[in-house]
Amino acid sequence: MENEAQSLTKSRILDMSFYAFNQRGYTAVSMDEVSRALKISKKTIYKHFGSKEEILESAMVALFGRIEMRLKAWEADHLANKAFLHYFNICKDYQAGLSELLRDELQRDIPYLHERVETFERQTLLRALVACLKAQRNARMLDYPSPTREFAQNFHRMLNCLSGSSEQMANALIQATAKGLSPKKKKKK
Repeated sequence: MENEAQSLTKSRILDMSFYAFNQRGYTAVSMDEVSRALKISKKTIYKHFGSKEEILESAMVALFGRIEMRLKAWEADHLANKAFLHYFNICKDYQAGLSELLRDELQRDIPYLHERVETFERQTLLRALVACLKAQRNARMLDYPSPTREFAQNFHRMLNCLSGSSEQMANALIQATAKGLSPKKKKKK
């Protein structure tokens, strides 16, 4: 069983390594650099992790876990006015945790980890969005036949494109989209 100091060291290794991988790329970061930055020996790093790839995989699993926890908390807000903005913020945080540089490297050099990323996005992020869309449709907050996977993927892509935007701009576009999907009120004569 790990003691508290070992757990803290392991966490610091994960955080520092994943930050460096995101900033400079997986192949550009050496464990010598990580050990110097943390002021620990390489032996200590390899006492906690069998390889550099294991560190990357563990860090990704931790990121997925944090995002899943936020999505579970978000489930209670599916019918809130700002439900899609909350989803946008979760996706924005996810994107900040996995840079395009690292994502490209995974696709090119570590395909099984890239597949895990795509599977997480498909099975966790999109499934959560579809559940929210269905809940809003069932509550008659949105008016469309059924939230297909294709619709959810396009909506998710739109939100990803907004990730560099301010929350205010994203909220305006999300509200306009939701308004376009809202049931039309009949005019009184």
